Amino acid sequence: MVDVVAVSRSIFCDLIFTGLPGAPQPGQELYAQGFALCPGGMAANSGMALARLGLKTGIVARLGRYPLGDVLLSQLEVENLDLSHLEVTEDEPTAVSVAMSTPLDRCFITYPSPSFPYGRDPTIIDFDFLANVRHVLVSASDVTPDQLARMRQMGLGITLGVGWESTRHPDSVLELLPLVDLFVPNEIESCLITGASTPVDALVELSRHVAHPVIKLGRMGSMTVADGRPLEVPSIPVDPLDTTGAGDVFAAGLIYGYLRGWKMGDCLRLGNVCGALSATGVGGGCSAPGWDQIRKAAPDLDSSIGGLGDQR
Repeated sequence: MVDVVAVSRSIFCDLIFTGLPGAPQPGQELYAQGFALCPGGMAANSGMALARLGLKTGIVARLGRYPLGDVLLSQLEVENLDLSHLEVTEDEPTAVSVAMSTPLDRCFITYPSPSFPYGRDPTIIDFDFLANVRHVLVSASDVTPDQLARMRQMGLGITLGVGWESTRHPDSVLELLPLVDLFVPNEIESCLITGASTPVDALVELSRHVAHPVIKLGRMGSMTVADGRPLEVPSIPVDPLDTTGAGDVFAAGLIYGYLRGWKMGDCLRLGNVCGALSATGVGGGCSAPGWDQIRKAAPDLDSSIGGLGDQR
């Protein structure tokens, strides 16, 4: 039995530059203080993070072999992931995303951009493989309503993420929400999808569509609805180096707690800690923490749960 499968159209090659004073202006050259090449995209980031938490994790995605696919594949192969449904394609280029981390935020240049236009050519999913899976993590832009409905009919738990491209089609996202258990947008995405002016208003609106709306608030933590009221859970203070993929790592911690039957506040707390710790390194999944780091960073959560990681 596989605990979680992360589904995505593409595995990206993230080329990450850190320590930049700002984004370069036209004609300007800036020198970065750090650089890393990592597997990226939700499936890679969350998949690596879930595996490091000890969950049996699979990836359903495509990876263009040339020019960088083999490098990414070698990194994924050491992460104790089920890669039996990762399709390495010979006729597609490696999807690449350049991330530039600055003191204020980060910005991206992506190729292909987007790799597949929203609503066209949905991800190919082997539902026979999913018959032995407990939970699926997928992005709204990578799945159709029919595919989600079939997952629900199979009794799978479902966490739905959302990317920037999906926010251009809010109605298409909203129609998916009754089919899922957890929905994990960030604060900007939540407002764009609902038309709300604040994350709290967006949370209230989302709670009308999905059982467990969870809004990521960056360094401030995250929020959900508990007992009919908004519940905000703080993160831990860290000195971030690169926040690329931190939201995907947050989702991994959230799902771990959810599958263990924790209270939602504790699920969000673990998600916050995982996301924050990943931001102290470079690349989301490549910097996802293990249990030793988590216990040290969040002894309060360790006490609340009664032994982090012991339930594996």
